[in-house]
Amino acid sequence: MFLIPTGTDRDGGRKPWAVWAMVFACVAIHLLGRAVRDPSDDEAYRLLLRLWDQSAALRGEAVPEAVPEAVPEAVPENEMEDGSRVDAGDRPPPGGGGSSPSAGATTAVPETAATRDEAAPARDDGGAGGPPIGSIRSFVESPNTLTYTYAFGISRAGFEWWQPFTSIFLHERGFSLHLVMNMFFLVAFGTVIESRLGHLGFLALFLAGGAAAALTQAFVGTWLDASNALVPAIGASGSVSALMGTAFALHPRANVRGIAIPQFTTGYTSLRWMMGFAIALDVARTIVDWSGEGNSGIATLAHLGGTVAGFGLGLGLLASGILARNDFDALYLIKQRWRRRELRLAMEQAGVGAADGPVAARVRAGTGSAETDAQRTLRNTIAAAHRERDYTLAAQLYVELVQTLPDATLPAGIQLDVANQLAHEGMHNAARCREAAAAYGRFLERFRTHASSDDVRVMLAALQIRRLGDARAGITTLDGFAGRELDRERQALVDALRAEARA
Repeated sequence: MFLIPTGTDRDGGRKPWAVWAMVFACVAIHLLGRAVRDPSDDEAYRLLLRLWDQSAALRGEAVPEAVPEAVPEAVPENEMEDGSRVDAGDRPPPGGGGSSPSAGATTAVPETAATRDEAAPARDDGGAGGPPIGSIRSFVESPNTLTYTYAFGISRAGFEWWQPFTSIFLHERGFSLHLVMNMFFLVAFGTVIESRLGHLGFLALFLAGGAAAALTQAFVGTWLDASNALVPAIGASGSVSALMGTAFALHPRANVRGIAIPQFTTGYTSLRWMMGFAIALDVARTIVDWSGEGNSGIATLAHLGGTVAGFGLGLGLLASGILARNDFDALYLIKQRWRRRELRLAMEQAGVGAADGPVAARVRAGTGSAETDAQRTLRNTIAAAHRERDYTLAAQLYVELVQTLPDATLPAGIQLDVANQLAHEGMHNAARCREAAAAYGRFLERFRTHASSDDVRVMLAALQIRRLGDARAGITTLDGFAGRELDRERQALVDALRAEARA
């Protein structure tokens, strides 16, 4: 199943105006870019010749005094051929993926030296033959898809200071699945970020993360292979990856909802799984691409750089106090894991066993009923998991807690949700069913007058009679209603359970 994300379960109440402003900007600039004409064969030849000269120093070569015999040698063939795929922050064909014969920069060069000399641009400026490719002046003097992509996309050979930001808003020409998918991811993860950072904070993160991703692709990519200095990177997926990284830092246990393909139904997956899959895929593509065994056409370094930058910025905002901390962000989890490790080591050094769980070690006889640091840590973690609505983890940790503290009871709301989660898991697991019954029993012992106590008593009796086969215990539980006047529906259920227990 493939999931197209549309949001998360951590979306706040703030209207994501800045997110939709960025969607509008990306779409509008994409439509304006479609109006830019393709270069003529002669323009493409001259422009690529100047680019080749500009990148000579990056390749460790001197600027050639003669024109190269064939332009395709100036750019890696697998990166420049027409129709190569473009993806977020990705490397388009220099013609912008256009439809003219020059879009792939494969125009043949005249065969004779005289013809080559006639076609070559003047070199009285040291071989540049005009304004640097990548400059605004180059695009103004010769407005076409080549100068447009090099002026506003980002490449090491034609680098200008504005390109890390402008490259975010450029996408493949024509109908661009690249653009469509980026916008889905932008809305899904931008909404949760804007709800935490505000409108201006989101915009700053979107631009900073995209710039970091673009610089990673341009400079690290050139360091890995100098020929990549010639290839411009475009697209918003570097920014989108940064948003995903920040969302993971703020809400590592969030769930992503979206459109499940091919079922076309609403689906869910964890943000952790989506992040892990995306990183693994980009790492694999990077290894294959840079080893020369493949050509995905995807700027995987931009994806990875954006993810790392976003996660780092998220942690920095939490650590500095700019963003309010909660008990279940990534920084908390890192500290909690370290704290639990230290507690485990301390308990082992004190001679307390830890065989029953990573933290839930049994307390030796004679230590009294006071809770240990490990048990208090478990309680705090359960409460944090409940706040994040991660009931599966809360139930798991509660089972671990009662192994060391058999009568442990949580606050009423948490105890009830944990018991319900255990009952749900107990549908196919007898051990979990027994743990659910015990959790409901502890709830009734401590919260006798709670508004939900009648429902809990009925649920406990149903578990005992129908799932555990303990009719005697079920009748004892139902006897707790003695002398009570119940509503018609609840009384009918109690009578049905009594009949089942006596059958």
